[in-house]
Amino acid sequence: DYKVEPAKKIKLLVKEGGVAALVNDQLEVIKFLARIEDLQFVAQKPEEAVASILAGKIEAYLPLGDLVDLEKEKKRLNDEIKELSSYVKTQEAKLGNEGFVKNAPPEVVEGDKKRMEEAKQKLEKLEKQLAAFAS
Repeated sequence: DYKVEPAKKIKLLVKEGGVAALVNDQLEVIKFLARIEDLQFVAQKPEEAVASILAGKIEAYLPLGDLVDLEKEKKRLNDEIKELSSYVKTQEAKLGNEGFVKNAPPEVVEGDKKRMEEAKQKLEKLEKQLAAFAS
């Protein structure tokens, strides 16, 4: 979601707890398979912008500042949000037009509704990603 280069080695922060021992026991394997350069255990979620990962009882964080240019990523997200917002408004106006809904084939109307809902879901996801940078 954050357009991270696939070959990039990452830093991973794992929340301390009952599973920390399990992670620690398999540390080298995990580091190799997940391309982790540095794995640290933390007591709580860090202050800096992070992506959260929940896998079973394991809670982990990826510091985004180490993975992406935060300013470029914020701009990319804002641009996508602006574009999707415009698309959603256009679709809402189109679907709010009684003449279109009445005269268009039902499959066209349903397709437009489905695409608009998908766009709204993506918009919500992008807004959450952008909010993660602010927290």
